Amino acid sequence: MSSAGRLKVASNRMQVVISMRVNAIVAALIAVMLGVMAPASAAEPNFLPGARVGLVPPEGMVPSRSFQGYEDAGRKALLMITELGASTAERVAKDFTPEALAEGGIEVEQREDVALAGMHGYLIIAHQDVAGARVRKWALVLARDDITAIVVVITPEAERETYPDATLRASIATLVLRERVPDAEKFELLPYRIRDLAGFRLIQAMSGGTAILTSGPSDATIASLQPFFMIQIAASAPGLAERESFARRLLAGTMGFDQFHVVQSGPIRFGAQQGHELIAEGKDPKNGVDLSFVQWLRFGSSGYVRMLGIARRDAWLESFPRMRALRDGIEPKQNP
Repeated sequence: MSSAGRLKVASNRMQVVISMRVNAIVAALIAVMLGVMAPASAAEPNFLPGARVGLVPPEGMVPSRSFQGYEDAGRKALLMITELGASTAERVAKDFTPEALAEGGIEVEQREDVALAGMHGYLIIAHQDVAGARVRKWALVLARDDITAIVVVITPEAERETYPDATLRASIATLVLRERVPDAEKFELLPYRIRDLAGFRLIQAMSGGTAILTSGPSDATIASLQPFFMIQIAASAPGLAERESFARRLLAGTMGFDQFHVVQSGPIRFGAQQGHELIAEGKDPKNGVDLSFVQWLRFGSSGYVRMLGIARRDAWLESFPRMRALRDGIEPKQNP
């Protein structure tokens, strides 16, 4: 996860969220029953396209066109929702410690344990002074075995009358989780079509073009259990001379896999477009399972498409040809 424009789910996530918007992804809100809770809204929770987490946003906030969540642009208030896969709660928790947040200039006022929508986690209420003005930040982090949900609410202190604590708590109390997002809804979000899934299934899709796929009986996107494939779109690309080092840095920053051995790396072509292929081997840092990686970068005039496949070493010979077929089936939707 490094997650796809948006804020970061970690210490810098909350911070970037404040100054507003994106180059990373993700973020978290508030929730739950701590005794005194404002009555929940009578409205039904809303699910943004492709999202499993839904809620009733505070009155005055509408769906954002630039990130996954809601905003009141006139008052510079926002609510961002980030969904991460299985086994991410521990890593996220490290980013939300008081010490980690303090490094980003965020001061924690209180932290509360939370149980909501079949998930468990914590609510952080904090603030940050930005350019002489105080900003309120509420972050809710909830998890169960297959998902970590992060909701971040950011409102200027000057807008407390419009967005008081009771309003935020009432919104948070409506949070729900749906078990599945319909496939048609997920595919509709993507700016490209996939002609051949090659045995993979689309688990998560984001409007910016990120797609997470897996191949196996479980919906868990854990490469040490079953093959994993990710597609991302980026708006800028490195120069020709920098592509090799750029490709290695991208792979090194992927999901904690910062130790790997490059098997082969070099330029390739995707029809008329230039690209880069990097094949590597390494270990899952959590359990020591031997893994193989392939990363393809397809460069365009204004950006690039990144395709990353990971599988256990003992399943690589079977998985790699299917990843290549999946790669070759990706095409823009505007093309007939």
